[in-house]
Amino acid sequence: MNAKSYGDYSSNNHPIKPYSSNEVIPVVKLSEKMTYDPWNWTDTNTCVIKIQDLVNSDGTRTNKKYNEIASVGGIHDYFEWDGKVILSSIAPDKVIFWPFSGIVF
Repeated sequence: MNAKSYGDYSSNNHPIKPYSSNEVIPVVKLSEKMTYDPWNWTDTNTCVIKIQDLVNSDGTRTNKKYNEIASVGGIHDYFEWDGKVILSSIAPDKVIFWPFSGIVF
């Protein structure tokens, strides 16, 4: 298997423009194909993907969408795009804390 190179991600030689604190970074909803290509309608090379879109409803295992993405080589190959991807862990508590669901905080 040949790994696809997306460039040198060192801080001094990054092929993708860095984002600034005032840049709007769109969220790609994996359940809504109309959100799949924000780089075509915004001035960004970055998108956010929610971890909750990649796991089942209680967060205990990956879902079919995750398997679909993994089977083509990853998120960049899935979108046919080489921009930055931020994986957001913001999700309902039951997805984040499933291993500790019996623990009272």
